[in-house]
Amino acid sequence: MVDLNFEIEVDRIGLEPPKLQALALLDNRYYRAFDQYFNDNFTLRGPLTFTKNWLDYHVFRSTDSSEVHVGANGWLFDRKSIQVYRKEACYHQAFAHKLALEFHAVERIVEASGRRLIVTIAPDKSTIYPEFVGFVPKSDTCDRSLYDLFLENVNAHPLESFARFDRLLREWKKRGALLYDKTDAHWNSLGAKVVSQAIFRKVYDQKWPYVSDFSSLDTRVSGDLMVELMGLAAETEEVSFKHFEGSDRAAPLSAVIYGDSSTLSLAPYMLKIFREVDVIKSDSIPSKQHGEKLSSYDVIVFSVAESRLRTTKLQLDKIFSDLCGEELTENRPWVDLQTVAPILQVSAHPRADGLEIKSLGGESVFDLESVPASDDETFRILMLSIESSRPDVMTIECAGQPYTMRRSLKQGLTDVYLPLPFGQQSLCLRINPGSHPGLFMLRSARIFGFPRHSDVT
Repeated sequence: MVDLNFEIEVDRIGLEPPKLQALALLDNRYYRAFDQYFNDNFTLRGPLTFTKNWLDYHVFRSTDSSEVHVGANGWLFDRKSIQVYRKEACYHQAFAHKLALEFHAVERIVEASGRRLIVTIAPDKSTIYPEFVGFVPKSDTCDRSLYDLFLENVNAHPLESFARFDRLLREWKKRGALLYDKTDAHWNSLGAKVVSQAIFRKVYDQKWPYVSDFSSLDTRVSGDLMVELMGLAAETEEVSFKHFEGSDRAAPLSAVIYGDSSTLSLAPYMLKIFREVDVIKSDSIPSKQHGEKLSSYDVIVFSVAESRLRTTKLQLDKIFSDLCGEELTENRPWVDLQTVAPILQVSAHPRADGLEIKSLGGESVFDLESVPASDDETFRILMLSIESSRPDVMTIECAGQPYTMRRSLKQGLTDVYLPLPFGQQSLCLRINPGSHPGLFMLRSARIFGFPRHSDVT
């Protein structure tokens, strides 16, 4: 079994056919290498590749695509969703805890500004139709997805802005409704209608005597897995920003909606809910490329696919500065910097303009003690104003909790916003100021309390 020359080449130019040897016929790599050679070197490779892919799917119920999973009865699933379906996310507990806390922080900031936040997680097709996934081995040690871990956190401390769709869609499925098409990645037009009605109820919630017409609409967007499976080029190229004027001018509110292609499919119904809508394809609030002002909208909707929950980014510093402004930073409770305790490879020296911290790098840590925790009535955010001599990354942990926050520091002054976990009355935060040796100045530390359904305190 030596010198069997049929490895797949990275550089395909002038690819030679794999050598045929007796032992090669017993190795699956030979067939993959020959398949690659065939696809790359024949003039009619397009039609022939399509024919091969068609036969693989329709005859053998299989595919070579790394992006598509072929399930039972020819149902197609996004491969990322199948990884989620395996339920092996227990090592992401800290991220789930962090994400839930950050959503609590965004909810309270948005609410304090007089606006509404709606958080949705679009269930993967495999979550609603597991019977068509086929055989996929699941974890025998974890049996929890990242979405499961997120639900555990929001069930322990309810996130009022969260609109849960998986149970709703399962209820409609029990009535015989087809909510995801056999070969599509996202919910279909009926699925979009069901979740749009749920968003409508969440937004207006008896605050407006407004009723929208939810007659069925065609909401198809790109997401056809059959196109990917057959190796065909997508017909349209999605744009990352779209502005819509609502079809019902009686709708009193404007909105920005963040999400992926499944979110774009909601746009026709969103035009019946809102006066005007900006739809932004982004996994970040705010987006990194469009420069939108959150203060320009009445409602902020964030929707992420279940299989892409790990990519969510909530930029608390930008959200806070946009929606809260300087008036809320005045007369906030200060944290006594005397509660800073050097722990390892770090020194702290009080000065008139703050606390000078000398750090030796990655192993250096100090404790910030007696920090008030969040509770169900008041959510708290700690703002640290810290000056760094170079760009770095600060890491903050909390004793006794799966709490890890990482915040980028720029050269000069950075305001770092940290959602404080729920728990006992006071917390001890363990902070590594940066991975590089250097001098840091902790200028101030302030606590912002956001009571439920009230103004910031």
